[in-house]
Amino acid sequence: MPDDELTWVTVSDFRPGVITNTNYQAVGSGGNTGPVPGDQPGQAQSAAGCIALPHGGLAPLPGLVQPAWASHTAIPPNHAPQTGTGSANMIAGFFINGPLYYFQNNTTPPTQGDEIIVCQVGTTSAGKAVMWIDSLQINGSTATWNNILNPTTETQYVPFCTMTGFPTRAQNNPASVGFSCWALGFIFPGASSYTQPFPFTGGVITYPDVSSSGANLTSFSHYNLITSTFGEVFCHQNRIGQLIWEPSLYTSDYNYSGGNEQFVYTDPPNGLVVINAGVVFVQEDNSGYGAWGSQSASELFLVKNRTGGVVISGDLNSPTVLWLPGVTPTYGLMSRGASTPVGFVYASNNNGLWTWNGSNVSQKISDQLEDNFFINTHNPPVFRGPTVDICRSVLGRPGVCGC
Repeated sequence: MPDDELTWVTVSDFRPGVITNTNYQAVGSGGNTGPVPGDQPGQAQSAAGCIALPHGGLAPLPGLVQPAWASHTAIPPNHAPQTGTGSANMIAGFFINGPLYYFQNNTTPPTQGDEIIVCQVGTTSAGKAVMWIDSLQINGSTATWNNILNPTTETQYVPFCTMTGFPTRAQNNPASVGFSCWALGFIFPGASSYTQPFPFTGGVITYPDVSSSGANLTSFSHYNLITSTFGEVFCHQNRIGQLIWEPSLYTSDYNYSGGNEQFVYTDPPNGLVVINAGVVFVQEDNSGYGAWGSQSASELFLVKNRTGGVVISGDLNSPTVLWLPGVTPTYGLMSRGASTPVGFVYASNNNGLWTWNGSNVSQKISDQLEDNFFINTHNPPVFRGPTVDICRSVLGRPGVCGC
């Protein structure tokens, strides 16, 4: 090889590169028990592994070092977890409300805090199902639990328990802008046998109770908006709606076909009068919906469980429906999506996170992560969701929480 094609390369930086503490401590038998040496930015002293960069190459994937809340006292659940052989516990819904303003008296300035609306479900060792919807209000260092809803204990556990929720405004007077509230849709079925997921307790409530006047907002009461229905809640165009699940028997008494296809909603907007529209969009695919979100006053986007997505434009009383078969479906996993600067982000079962930005297709945004990283394998099997909650962080990036 000619000498003019050779170049001298000087290597002077021998600091550690992308290496995790676990790998460093496991090397050899010399007792490498300390952390990875070095203190330069980007070095993976507490990395959980590597992450693929968008334009090629690897970088450290930071690991959890010391969360901000680690030194604080943990808040116990409002209801004791179930124990004993065959028992199970999980959180079926978790929403943050606020900021709330706490007024103590006429001379003390108000403080600002948050409220957590949580749905706790469990199975007793005797095979009965229990469920609570509670409020945890946080005012400075004080955290107070209050019960919102406690359905009757069911005689048999069927893993369909879930709670969906969206913030909105509503009041008996639809001409008013309405009171700020949460629309919560819950499903709590129980049955005489595991093969019959009926009868059930379910419906849609508003919390707080906005049925009459602002005085009701001072209590932890709720308003029963839709009763004895089985489905998930959505809010769009200042309306509260529900995607009702109406399965059909399929070949035997324990096989069911069909999804949450039927739309019911309040009309006019801001009101509490529910019209049973009984309408089903995209009847070519009756698998139901796994994710949905209001994108604007005139556009509601939903993702099918099996094939594509749906854009519903215009007033719900006379909409234009566009089916987008190129959108990646959710494959049976229900997630609470979020609108972010990169589009509407949702989860697909064992298929990663996807974003839809108004086109005929959706785009995967989690190539560098495992396709099931958001699924909590420690939970008991859940036929319905949402098992994944996607929210916007302070920087506008999507964050993921597996329930």
